[in-house]
Amino acid sequence: FFDVLCAVPFASLRQQNRPWLFLALKLGGIVLNIVFVLFFIEILPVLAEMSLFWKNILAWGDQLFFIFLGNLMASAIVFFVLITFVKKEDFNWDTSFLKRMLVFSWPLVIVAIAGVINQSSYITFQKYILPNDLQTNLSEGGVFAAAASLALLLNLFTIAFNYAAEPFFFAHRDRADARKVYADVALAFTIVGCVMMIVILGYIDLFQLLIGRNFRAGLEVVPLLLISYLLLGIYYNVSIWYKLADKTLWGAWIAGGGALITIVGNILLIKEMHVIGSAWAAVACYLFMVVLCYVLGQKLYPIPYKIWRMMGWIGIAIGLYFLMEWLRRFYEDNVAIILVVNTVIIGFYLFLVYVFEKGLVRQMMVKGSDSIT
Repeated sequence: FFDVLCAVPFASLRQQNRPWLFLALKLGGIVLNIVFVLFFIEILPVLAEMSLFWKNILAWGDQLFFIFLGNLMASAIVFFVLITFVKKEDFNWDTSFLKRMLVFSWPLVIVAIAGVINQSSYITFQKYILPNDLQTNLSEGGVFAAAASLALLLNLFTIAFNYAAEPFFFAHRDRADARKVYADVALAFTIVGCVMMIVILGYIDLFQLLIGRNFRAGLEVVPLLLISYLLLGIYYNVSIWYKLADKTLWGAWIAGGGALITIVGNILLIKEMHVIGSAWAAVACYLFMVVLCYVLGQKLYPIPYKIWRMMGWIGIAIGLYFLMEWLRRFYEDNVAIILVVNTVIIGFYLFLVYVFEKGLVRQMMVKGSDSIT
């Protein structure tokens, strides 16, 4: 309930371009949640042995109850802090506006549900479709999830971009050059996403240290998941048209189609390819959504995306990754040499970006242009 009440004030902070306050409150809620849970689970039992007061509190419920209580307390505190930053408004009921909002937003509920299916359902599919007993299936799924956490580094960037991009897109919708700006943002995102992808893959020998040794057998899924998250970010760019044009029902159909591909893909591919089938299903899902959304958008709300340049940078990044893997065979036992070689290749990619996208790079890094913020 409190999280729902926070949704609009948080959206207001995004619209006001107040990212640091947004970040502080979001992270503050997480920290409070952790602190409360640690207190109830670790400290409260100790205090209960020393005082009847704390013992009576401990008797309220079991550990699961206190975990939920900590979550509730953190959400409530964030809400009451958040409303102090919201401008005072007269709460007048506007029926006509409510109708417009419901027409606009109900398809986005389907989009959100489809997003959960696309990003989280692999756990359930692996649990029941992998050919071993339940415990072994969960173990294999854990290896996949651990390796997938490395790809989440790119996904975090994608999520952060989406938080910032939507209010930016809406704020610029009435500018004469708005659609050109959207195209430049999509190209810039693609380039930055490709750089992050090739950096993670180039230094995978270092990034793998973030996960336990027993979980590193699943690293083969990382390149596929990185591509899928890159495609997801591009989808966030090319899907803005149905929100700007108030045609969100198209978004529901596109997201629903992607969810269907995720479900069918996992069912079919896990049987044949084990856990890596989930990664291929993710690539197929987001590729379908990007292509369909782009094609429909060019018909209903055309934006001059630099699609060939975007595809070119993705292709070059993938090609350089295969070059890294081919060269790795010659220095497989020497991680230092592998890192040096990969650093040179990453540097070459950055050099190409600077040479061929010099104007865009200057806008992003020097001018601070309003069109690429």
